[in-house]
Amino acid sequence: MITEETKRRMAMFLKTFTTSAKVGNGGDNTNPSSNDLDSVVSSSSSFSTVLSDENVVDFNATFNSLNGETIREFGIFAVLPTNEAQFTQMQTNMALTGSVTATATTTDTVMVARFNFDALGPFTASDTVNITLVAEVE
Repeated sequence: MITEETKRRMAMFLKTFTTSAKVGNGGDNTNPSSNDLDSVVSSSSSFSTVLSDENVVDFNATFNSLNGETIREFGIFAVLPTNEAQFTQMQTNMALTGSVTATATTTDTVMVARFNFDALGPFTASDTVNITLVAEVE
């Protein structure tokens, strides 16, 4: 069992550190050790996260430049420290400064989640694709 407060804080963590999204045209199952989409077509031109409830995060991504492309996968990505010691350093700096950006940690962009789906497209040069992923922390 996860407490309600922990669910709320995990949702806040996802909202804070998830910073981008990508679409691709690979449609097979996800390899759990993958750190990127199978075949990236485009990165999000805009990306936002919203807490729509205490334990629910909406990830909103917009994609342009998909002319002639068909997409079959969507992934969200977070910028995170690379090891436990750096998480501790980030936590300490946040407590001292109140800011995540004040840390001097080494970070990597990691894939938080990937979803494959039936093909969408092909798109024209003027098409804009908006994808919203709603995630509930349970």
